[in-house]
Amino acid sequence: MNILKKIDYITLKEIVKNSVSDKRYQHSLRTVVSIEKLAARFDLNRSEALIAGIWHDYAREWNETAILETIKSSKLITPLKDELLHPVLLHGAAAAIKLKKLIPDLSQNVFSAIRWHTAGSTEMGKIGYALFVSDFIEEGREHINSEEKLAIERKTSLEEMVQKILSLNFCHLEEQGRPILKSSISLKNYLDIVFSGKND
Repeated sequence: MNILKKIDYITLKEIVKNSVSDKRYQHSLRTVVSIEKLAARFDLNRSEALIAGIWHDYAREWNETAILETIKSSKLITPLKDELLHPVLLHGAAAAIKLKKLIPDLSQNVFSAIRWHTAGSTEMGKIGYALFVSDFIEEGREHINSEEKLAIERKTSLEEMVQKILSLNFCHLEEQGRPILKSSISLKNYLDIVFSGKND
């Protein structure tokens, strides 16, 4: 890939379209629709939101070796130990690294949002919160019902939306006997403290 002289959403959309399956591309487009609405609602940088939305799953269909090699070859990200046990969860990290190489002056907001969109982190920032929510509630998602989606959308802040999604995710992972990443736990604990007394 050639280095882009500026952040260009249209160019990035074409790159994603030509790099992932149509199913993944359509998910990315729906995530863009969702994050654009959240950006308007919560007064976020629209350009950053669109870039994060279209690019977040750029590396989702890579195999584990490609993901790990991309991260290993870069000094931008040090993966956590529990992430290394499940390399597919690092697809956001790999995508963020690729985008940073493509756009050297990429904002930290977008980089962190894409890097942490899978599990969540206290380092993900407002754009990260918006991406995390959008990825979860976009119109094509079938893992939540209409009541759960409405409960998320009715929250008055992005942080409370993320908190609700983490609660749903934790229940799902516990039911399946799957581990919960430490970054997710730290984020949930932080949000529970900040919004104590506001839970459903």
